Amino acid sequence: MQKPAQVLKNYHCPFCPDHKDDTFFDNILVGQPICEGCSVELDIFCESKERPDDFLIDKLENHTGLSWCECRKVLLEKKLTEWQKLAETQPESWVSSTMKICGWTREQTITYIHQQVENTRLMLSDL
Repeated sequence: MQKPAQVLKNYHCPFCPDHKDDTFFDNILVGQPICEGCSVELDIFCESKERPDDFLIDKLENHTGLSWCECRKVLLEKKLTEWQKLAETQPESWVSSTMKICGWTREQTITYIHQQVENTRLMLSDL
């Protein structure tokens, strides 16, 4: 859903600076781009009710001064906003690429978007 961030040539993710990454995404909590791997992990982790025992969560908490629960709430609120925007605008490029990747009809794709809005609302209500 999010477009890659523009970074300088030798930019490194603040959470895993020991290797080179090619794709970065802005992160609302960090205030600077993080690599695609860390971004995907945080996206997956925020759907778990339990705090994942992972160095990335430790680093995020240390960087932000927030607990995982507070970080998770911020990430889920952002995710909800993104899903709601997709539900409202239904951008053709996103819908058609998702249809192609998943082998879904347009109706199935739009239903999926609305399900993600509801799922994210439920996760937020459990906090």
